[in-house]
Amino acid sequence: MLVTGGSKQVPEVQTAILLTIVGKEGLEILNLFNLSDAGKKEPQKILQALEMYCIPRTNVRVEQHIFFTREQKKVNL
Repeated sequence: MLVTGGSKQVPEVQTAILLTIVGKEGLEILNLFNLSDAGKKEPQKILQALEMYCIPRTNVRVEQHIFFTREQKKVNL
């Protein structure tokens, strides 16, 4: 947004720029979220929703399995 000067614009214009940048696939993902009408007009809320969608969730059981089934390398001295 800095390059386009969008960070100096009102939130509605920032939202329009953001929605243009994310494209068709991004809009499909945004439609999956339960954002309120006011939330759909705030670029920070849209970015937070996209960040929560993109950050992978960890599975505790899988991480425990990986940890407890590890094998240490043998070192020859």
